Amino acid sequence: MAKIGRNEPCPCGSGKKYKKCCIDRPLVYLDDGSVGIMDERTEQAKLNLERGYQLFYEGNEEDALPFWDSLWNEFIRDELQDTPMEELDSKIASSEIIANWFYEYPIVLENAAGNDPAVAKRLWDFCDTVVADGIGFPPDLEQRLELMRAVALSRMGSRSEADEEFRKLSESYPDFGSIYVEWALHLKSASKEKAMEVLRQGLEKCSELEDQKMLTEHLEHLRAEDDD
Repeated sequence: MAKIGRNEPCPCGSGKKYKKCCIDRPLVYLDDGSVGIMDERTEQAKLNLERGYQLFYEGNEEDALPFWDSLWNEFIRDELQDTPMEELDSKIASSEIIANWFYEYPIVLENAAGNDPAVAKRLWDFCDTVVADGIGFPPDLEQRLELMRAVALSRMGSRSEADEEFRKLSESYPDFGSIYVEWALHLKSASKEKAMEVLRQGLEKCSELEDQKMLTEHLEHLRAEDDD
């Protein structure tokens, strides 16, 4: 891997020695084997990613969220249509993995949403944009983001739209157990019987033992509530 000597010209093109110019800024290793200096916008995205993860690992999701919101709104959203997922990692050049972030950011948003329609709308916007514009995303992530989009509609109070999304998802991915769980949670406040019916539907269609166990536990929980 190419390196830059402290007394060599700075790759930014300023004409100054590297030690007198960009030595404290992140480097980017280019496809031709040369070395460049990370631009300020990308550097800020890297800092937002890493600071958010630091707080996330400490169990402080609430404080992590503003950093990840900035990462999404000021960098990744604009990169989606032109940059495959695997290239985002090399572009930001962080020890953290952007592919993992696409799984974790919507979970943090969902946890923050609670009954707040405004945060739920942010979750819906993220999932809908990534599903529409993302390049090179693995099928399991696309399925999860489509499901989170339906969850966001439910949290926003768009009950009929959410119900229709859950129905479509159950037809597109009939063996994805989490769809039936989230659908049942959506239906529970209006009709426990419909929620249980959805869980029974999932038990019929899902063959994985882990899904069967999850669906059974949720169904038994609803039955226990009726007994109480």
